[in-house]
Amino acid sequence: MTPRRLTLLGFVPMTVVLYLWVLVAPSIYGVSGWGGVGVLFFLGPVTVLFLLVVGVLVLAMRQRPRRFTWAQTFAAWLMWAALMTGGFVFEDAGDDTDTGPSVFTHLVGRTRATVQLGEGVLVLCAGIVMVSALALVVLLVWDLVAASRRSGRPVGG
Repeated sequence: MTPRRLTLLGFVPMTVVLYLWVLVAPSIYGVSGWGGVGVLFFLGPVTVLFLLVVGVLVLAMRQRPRRFTWAQTFAAWLMWAALMTGGFVFEDAGDDTDTGPSVFTHLVGRTRATVQLGEGVLVLCAGIVMVSALALVVLLVWDLVAASRRSGRPVGG
């Protein structure tokens, strides 16, 4: 099985696991608080994109050959890497406590500089997730339209 086919078949389970990682990781070493709600808002647009990607994937699975292109594979892996890294650096906070350490600050030490670095990386990861998910949707739709034109059948037909 090729990496492109494995990425297509594993896309939904891997994305769900990494999505949950971002929700759970902040509370591993610290406080489980309102940060999780913030993550839901942070990931809200990603959730919409994810559902859009899943819808397009359903149509893509009907096409031949059943695998991602290299560009689609790259976009998926980039999104996964950003989700993994975002969960690694995200810090959570409760009502009555200070912010708990992220996995990152727990491992390297919690200083003002490491917290600021983590926050900067988190913002970068959020942007990468959005851009890569949008790119994946665009690439999947582009591929579906091209396949539809080649076959003379409408998309999903």
